[in-house]
Amino acid sequence: MMGSEIRKIDFSGLEMKKAGTKEWVEVRGEVDGGAGNAGFFEAVYDSVSMETLEELFGPVLKELFALPPDIKMRNHSDKPLQGYIPRSSAKGFNYESLKVHDASSDSSLSSFSALMWPPNGNPTFCEVVGRYVGNMRELEMMVRRMVVEALGVEKEWESLEKSVVYGLRMTEYDAPVNHRETMVTMPAHRDIIVMTIIRQQEGRGLEIQNQG
Repeated sequence: MMGSEIRKIDFSGLEMKKAGTKEWVEVRGEVDGGAGNAGFFEAVYDSVSMETLEELFGPVLKELFALPPDIKMRNHSDKPLQGYIPRSSAKGFNYESLKVHDASSDSSLSSFSALMWPPNGNPTFCEVVGRYVGNMRELEMMVRRMVVEALGVEKEWESLEKSVVYGLRMTEYDAPVNHRETMVTMPAHRDIIVMTIIRQQEGRGLEIQNQG
């Protein structure tokens, strides 16, 4: 969001089993205001360890993106923009991206890993990514549960929970060239899913349009 600060909501120390507590209700009020009024907020969340982040954004993703293009092309999907997205200056894609469908499933992570590192996969990738996705799933569940409660439709929670499928998109952006401080690496777009969690690493440059 240009020209103003994104609202921060602190989820530190909070988890699903604390639903209904005073602490939970207080944060739920902030989520209802932040998500309802703007459509987004910045979550302060301390459950992801620094070790996990260093492993994920260090050797794990560096090894993945260093794979040859023909290997990464195996991450194919018949649906547009759901599998591997190669860099394409013609389309304005100044980035490269791969996606794991149903990323909270161990079998899905193993299948993706076996595609990228045949025939036996990459146990380290599965372990680190699985740990990270587990943390993000907890955060997403908390936010979604709070929204359901704020809307007064708690009775729909069980059926909603059964329908959720978590996707993980891993993206490597090009650095600015010719000493330019900024450049557009991803064209403006609108996500068509219920909720998106974005984790930026190192560089900052995310712009979000509010509902107004």
